[in-house]
Amino acid sequence: LGGGETITWGTTRASAVACLIMVASASEQARFQQAGLVCTHVVAFADTASGIERGDKLLWGSIHFRVTGIQTQPGVGGIAQFTRVYAEQVV
Repeated sequence: LGGGETITWGTTRASAVACLIMVASASEQARFQQAGLVCTHVVAFADTASGIERGDKLLWGSIHFRVTGIQTQPGVGGIAQFTRVYAEQVV
């Protein structure tokens, strides 16, 4: 399948997962640049987004993202725990 190349993307862990995709703020982008990483978007999942790791690939239609960071937000005041995934859009 890879034409003699090693496929680095893992298998599908989940599909059709509800999420909110936002453009990363300037401060978030600057914070990642300090570490030599790129963050163009933030994807928020309502649950813990179990199994997601840095380097994973997210798909939204024909748009691809590569995960560069993950942050779990604890629930508070009746709001459930959620996960913020920082990602770079792959063009």
